Amino acid sequence: MTSIASVSALVLAAVLATSAIGKLRDRQSVSDDFAAMGLPRPEALTLFVSLLELFVAAALLVAPRLGAMAAVAMLGIFTVFLVRIVRSGVVVRCGCFGARHRNAVSSVEIARNGGLVLLAILALGVTSIVAPTLPSVMFVSSLLAVGMLGLQLLALRRDVGSVLSVQLAGELREDGST
Repeated sequence: MTSIASVSALVLAAVLATSAIGKLRDRQSVSDDFAAMGLPRPEALTLFVSLLELFVAAALLVAPRLGAMAAVAMLGIFTVFLVRIVRSGVVVRCGCFGARHRNAVSSVEIARNGGLVLLAILALGVTSIVAPTLPSVMFVSSLLAVGMLGLQLLALRRDVGSVLSVQLAGELREDGST
């Protein structure tokens, strides 16, 4: 379990660092997104969130259990905020990964954060990073692959309106033909 927790901490640290760097590279765009969300002092908040993500990423490497607790709290707050945006019906971009992530906030971002919280919970099981075993890497990689597939299906549903649409023999199409 320690090896799985270590891999989870390493992956989460990489994701948070990537997110922070994306925000820092495109601060103006992220600040604009934060302003559209109605957040106060969006420029300062962009810098604060980026530095917080970097701090938590570093903590996951140096003191993984403490970093994991901070990640659960931070991601929990971010997720509650995203849920409130989706429920309000306001269409704004997330700014979660800087310019690389330009979609409007939706269930996809909420689910993604849920997956990141799962990684943080798994990372709670380690006090110091250990060399990962192959089975641990495979386990966490499999979780990530399933999670990414799920996110892609959610994004497809968001963007197209359905994941799978199969017309059965004899079934009427929307235009009334068979």
